[in-house]
Amino acid sequence: LKLRAGGDIEAGLGIKAGAGIEAGGGIEAGGGIKAGAGYGIFAGLKTKITNWRNHAKVVAKIPPKNVMTGHVVIVDDQEKEVS
Repeated sequence: LKLRAGGDIEAGLGIKAGAGIEAGGGIEAGGGIKAGAGYGIFAGLKTKITNWRNHAKVVAKIPPKNVMTGHVVIVDDQEKEVS
């Protein structure tokens, strides 16, 4: 199954989908973010270019693979940015 939202996607733990993950805004998980085999992660699909840096984030503790749009932000256990 594909995970799709018109706005942000947030989860306290991890996010895992059988197919692609699409968000109009950012994607944030307390653990990892994983799309299905051969599928991508798309953040910021409805975000204006002027808001891209602040809203098209893919935030996780574990670096996700297959991020097609958005920019990856890795955080530690205290949710402080490490990359």
